[in-house]
Amino acid sequence: MQFFLDFPIFICTFVHVILRNKMKKRICDIASIQTGIYAKPDPVGEVLYIMGRHFNSDKKIDPAIQPELQLNDKTKKHLLRTGDILVASKGYNLFSIVFHPLKYPAVASSMFIILKLHDPQIILPEYLAWHLNHPKTQKILSGSSKGTALRSITKDIIGNLEIPIPPVQKQRALLNAMSLLAREAQLKSKIENLKNSIIQHQLLSVISEKYEW
Repeated sequence: MQFFLDFPIFICTFVHVILRNKMKKRICDIASIQTGIYAKPDPVGEVLYIMGRHFNSDKKIDPAIQPELQLNDKTKKHLLRTGDILVASKGYNLFSIVFHPLKYPAVASSMFIILKLHDPQIILPEYLAWHLNHPKTQKILSGSSKGTALRSITKDIIGNLEIPIPPVQKQRALLNAMSLLAREAQLKSKIENLKNSIIQHQLLSVISEKYEW
């Protein structure tokens, strides 16, 4: 149990050491910035049209997503590539995800800003997405956004964000550490669920014995 108590503190210290006094660059200096497209869905399509409704609560794209657009000159210019970063530019949660190939070619809708890194050997797409999803960055984005009920951010807001860039091997170490932290949270949740299940079973046994339920 002491491990569970100390591990998050260790990870926070580890991340702080990695990012301390590191070179910072604006996103517009390390990536090209585009917006998604607006298009009318086609019931007989060839291209996936990724919208906010296609994401589950874990911000994963629904594997059952189906093509809704034709492959034409417009969609060809906006096809997503492995490692592109999709930033939700509208809504309550301005989340970011790294795109990985799906069953069909895909484009992003106009609710997304797409970041295409100039050199993934300098900054990993997963590291940049992690930084954009960090609570501190989310607070900055919220403060810069327009609107109240439905927030929105622009390409300029994203482009002017400064990102600390440690060496790639340290970026990988940080991502591995965050993966371990997420795994620890899952294990703690499973332990709590198991404890609750055992307690419920014991209570039910007591009631059944006493009242012949």
